[in-house]
Amino acid sequence: MQIFSNATFLSMDKKNQSFTVLIEDKGKICFLGNDIPKKYLGRKITDLDGLTVLPGFGDTHLHFISDSFFKAGLDLRGVRNLEELKQKINFYETHKKSKVTIGFGLSPHLLDQKILPTKSDLDKITSRPTFIVKYDGHAGVANTDFINLLGAGIKSTKGFINHTGQFYLDSFYKATDFASKQVSLITLIKSIFVNSKYLAQKGISFLHACEGVGFPYDLDITILKTLKFFLLQKISIFFQTTDLNKIKKRKFIRVGGCFETALDGCFGSLDAALTQSYQNDSNNFGNLYFSQERLNDFVLKAHLQNLQVAIHAIGDLAIEQAVNAFEYALRIKPRPDHRHIIIHACLLNDNLIKRIAHLNIHLAVQTAFLNWPEEPLDYLHSILGDRTQLILPLKKILDNQIIMANGSDAPCTNPDPIMGMHQACNHPVNEQSISVLDAIRMYTIWAARLGFEENTKGSLEVGKCCDLVILDKNPCTILKENIKDLVIKTVYIKGKTVYRADK
Repeated sequence: MQIFSNATFLSMDKKNQSFTVLIEDKGKICFLGNDIPKKYLGRKITDLDGLTVLPGFGDTHLHFISDSFFKAGLDLRGVRNLEELKQKINFYETHKKSKVTIGFGLSPHLLDQKILPTKSDLDKITSRPTFIVKYDGHAGVANTDFINLLGAGIKSTKGFINHTGQFYLDSFYKATDFASKQVSLITLIKSIFVNSKYLAQKGISFLHACEGVGFPYDLDITILKTLKFFLLQKISIFFQTTDLNKIKKRKFIRVGGCFETALDGCFGSLDAALTQSYQNDSNNFGNLYFSQERLNDFVLKAHLQNLQVAIHAIGDLAIEQAVNAFEYALRIKPRPDHRHIIIHACLLNDNLIKRIAHLNIHLAVQTAFLNWPEEPLDYLHSILGDRTQLILPLKKILDNQIIMANGSDAPCTNPDPIMGMHQACNHPVNEQSISVLDAIRMYTIWAARLGFEENTKGSLEVGKCCDLVILDKNPCTILKENIKDLVIKTVYIKGKTVYRADK
C-alpha cells in the first residue's frame, strides 16, 4: 500500500475532478480525496511536494516490434546530406559488429538533394550490406552488397528499381522481411525490453501494437503474444491481416492496422488516395489498394465475427472508402458499440466528419504529424496546396462528438505523449487547436476507450490500475506554448515505480 499526498491529481474522470490524495493497494487505486482517511493515518506517506499527476498514457497506434527492431539499428532521422549519412554509417559500423547495417528514418525532404540516395551513393559509403528504410516506413534503399544477398524472387517483385537500388510496394515488404532475418532473435528480444522501458519513460502504460509485417511467418505476432506478459505496458495486439482464419486461430478480438489492411499509401510517397489530384502532378490521385467491394466483404466478415476493425486511411478518398465499408457492415448488422477505428484519418472534409460521427467510428490519429521534421509543412503544401488546412482538424472532430485518441505510428515518429499534447494544443491551423484537457484525454481516457479498457485504465478512479505520470508542472496552468517543456519526474505502472528522472 502507498499513500500519495500533497499533489494535484487530475483524474480525467467524467466529472473532471481533481484531488490531493491518492492511495494505492495491490496495483489499484483504492482511495481518492483531499484528506487521508483516519484508518490510514500512521502509515508512511509519500509527499509529492505540489507536483501534478496524470493517469498513465496510452499510444493507440504503433508498430511495437518494428519500432524495437529499428531501435536496435541505425537511427537516421535528422540527416541533412550524404556526408552526414556517411559519418553516421561509418560510426555505426565501427561500434556495431553486425553483418548487415539496417537504418531507419532517412527523409528526402531534409536532404540537400531532396531525393533518397541511390545504391551507387551507398556503395561509395560502405561495403557492408546496408538497407535503409525511409522515414514513413513505406520505401527503402540498399547498396549493391545487400541487393546481392537477396533472392531472385525479391528482385523481380513489383516496386524494385534495380538501377537505383530502391524498394517500393511489395518489394519493400519482402526486403524488410529479409532484413529482419539478419537480426538475431536474442538481439530482437533485448531490444523489445529496452523499448518497453523507453515507453515507460514517456509515461506510456498501455498501447495498441499493430503487428504482422516485416517478419517471416508472422514471427512478430508470436514473439509479442509470448512476451507481452513480461513487459511493462498493457498491450493490445492488432493483427495486420485480411486472413480472418489467422485471427480465429490465435483467438484475437481485433484485426487491422496498416500494410495488408491499409487502404492507401502516404503523403511522403505521393500515394495517399485523394479525391482531387496532387498539386504537383495533375495526373496523380494516389493509390487505393482495395476495391470497395473487396473492402466491404472483409469488413463485413470481421464485423459479423464481432471483431474490432482498424483500417489505415490517410487521403480523403481512402477515408471515404473506409467509411463506406463500415456503413455497409453496420447497415447489415447494427452494433452500437462496435468501436471500429480509422487510423491516421489525415485529410478530413466536413462531409466525412459528419458521416464518421453518425456511424460512431473512432479515430486513432497522430498529432506528431502536424509538425513532423521528416515531413515538413512546406512539403505538404507543395503537394496538397490549400488542402493542408484540412489535415487533422482536431477541434472540428471534437465538435462533432467523435471519439479520437492519439498515438505515434512508431517507428515513424518517436512515441512522446507530452509532445503530442503540445501539437494538439498548438495546431498549425490555430482554430483547430484543442484545449489542454482534451489533449490529455486523447492520451488517457479516450485512448482507453479505443481499446475497450476504460473500466481499468485512462483515468484516476477507485478500482482502476494505479498508473501515474508525475509532472513537474500542471499543464492546465501554464501557457499552451510551453507544454512541450513539461518534465516527467516519475512513472508508476500498477503501483510500481518504472521510471524516475533522478535515477
